[in-house]
This record gives sequence, C-alpha cells and structure tokens, in this order.
Amino acid sequence: MSNTLLALDVLNTTALQAQHLLAVVVPDGDPQAPADWAGKFGRIIGIAKWILLPLAVLALIATGAMLFRNNRHEGGEIQERLIKIGFGLFLGLGAASLVGFVIA
Repeated sequence: MSNTLLALDVLNTTALQAQHLLAVVVPDGDPQAPADWAGKFGRIIGIAKWILLPLAVLALIATGAMLFRNNRHEGGEIQERLIKIGFGLFLGLGAASLVGFVIA
C-alpha cells in the first residue's frame, strides 16, 4: 500500500476510536404528549373551525350580492371567486378535521 492510503487508514481508525470514546447515550423520551395538551389543542382547532365557517358564509353572501348587482355575467369573475371560496373552505375545514383525527 502507498503511504497515503496507510495514513488515511490510520486516520480512519483513529476517528472511529475517538467516536466510540465520545459517544453519549441519549435517553429516549416519553412519546406521549402531555395529558392536558390534546384537550387544549382540540379546543383551538374547534375555535378555528367556528371562525372559518361564518367567514365562508359571509364571503358567499358577498359574492351573491356582487352577482345580484352585476347582472351581466361577464368575465367569469364571480365563478372564480366561488371556486376560491369553496377551495379555501375545503382546505380549512379539511385540515382542521384531519388534525383533529390525528390528535384524537
């Protein structure tokens, strides 16, 4: 073997020995959340759902008022707005329900 390979082998074995000497045993923690955490988090998710739902209803009412006022149906902006409201409602309530299912 060449001198370079011998030096690299010595460095590698020295590094492995140093790694074993410096290794620290990290204790495993308790994988469970604190007892009162799930109840508080569920309450926050419930409040978020109760805030999101009336906002979506108000947005739909505002969109209906715009549709009633602009009786021309030009450009498709009302349809785009309805799609955005529906998609936001789907994401918000779906995410809240999914998080509530995973936590419970």
